[in-house]
Amino acid sequence: MEKIINFFANIKEELAQLPNPEDSVSESLYNDIENQDLKYIFTKLQYNITECYRKMNGRLPTGASKTVHYWASESRTLLTCINIIDKMQNYLKNTKYNFVVAEYYQKLFEYSTTFLNYYQGSTIPPNMEKVELYLTIPIFKLANQTIILRNNVNVSYDRKIIGEGSYAKVYQYKDDFYNIPVIVKVAKNDLNEKEIQRFIQEYNITKSLNSPYIVKVYRLDKEKLEYYMEKMDYSLVSYIDKHPQLSLNERKRIINQIFYAFEYIHSKDILHRDIAPTNILLKEYEDGTIVVKLSDFGLVKTPNNTMTSLNTEIKGSFNDITGLQKVGFANYTMAHEIHALTRLIYFVLTGKTTYHKAKKYQNFLTLGMQTATTQQPKNITELKELYKETIKEE
Repeated sequence: MEKIINFFANIKEELAQLPNPEDSVSESLYNDIENQDLKYIFTKLQYNITECYRKMNGRLPTGASKTVHYWASESRTLLTCINIIDKMQNYLKNTKYNFVVAEYYQKLFEYSTTFLNYYQGSTIPPNMEKVELYLTIPIFKLANQTIILRNNVNVSYDRKIIGEGSYAKVYQYKDDFYNIPVIVKVAKNDLNEKEIQRFIQEYNITKSLNSPYIVKVYRLDKEKLEYYMEKMDYSLVSYIDKHPQLSLNERKRIINQIFYAFEYIHSKDILHRDIAPTNILLKEYEDGTIVVKLSDFGLVKTPNNTMTSLNTEIKGSFNDITGLQKVGFANYTMAHEIHALTRLIYFVLTGKTTYHKAKKYQNFLTLGMQTATTQQPKNITELKELYKETIKEE
């Protein structure tokens, strides 16, 4: 903590050369920041950034073939602010003061550094539009903080990161109003437009489903690209790792709930396409009851889905990778879903992800995973019957 205090002191010294805010508006944007040094830094940065772009707006927009001069003093101030922001993000990224810059301004800063000159005036390039000034919106936000608007007042909660995937980071915080833990799934900053649409689709599809075997989502914040969902206690992997001696009856109860989840989504003409033990979540209640829920609907295939394409990267650790590489992930069918579900059920029964030397349940594996044969179950109902036949004598 001493090093962070010293770091903030050095940043404040760098900022001393810049004008101080002339109003209280900028400061009020950061009332939720408890650390007074960081609050001062964010406030002063936002004030100077706003004033620099306000003056730049007086010369914008530029035409298709027109360049205009931007003064040396404002160029230096803006570059100083951008450099300080970069320095702070690098230094604080693994601390509780890790922060993010609003996407619009992050892109604006990157573009501005291509023409700003520290020692002389700058030449604003053609086709630059007026800058949107954030007068009532904070440019900076702590990455490990959730802000909820209640009764027209922003209430902030510290959150901790508990996981990370290809497209998003997963955080947890305690909501004092409802007295429950809440999960926040936050899209990564480097997503392309298609990946952003997948992230939003994941929320929308999950929100549209209504089953005790589907994880609940609460709210999507499109501006921040994050959504809120219920807290579960385990993934299927972590639960089985913690309980390696589960009885067959306990394993069967988990499998039955997995079947309920997939019977439900298949009745909606939805194929999950990302079947894996990490996407099966469990909640454990005080009386020992275990509820199983299906999550992660970012790669689903529906009749009207426009997000699937032939070159989509194949995901889902239990998928038939070889078969899908031949036909393309966009051509994923019920046969591929049954293949992955067969492996998932085998994992619940045995705790094993590999099956090449399997002796027990071999017939179940062989029939369920043969996507190119007529012997494979054609749907979830037939797979369920094969499963019941497999375990009926145990």
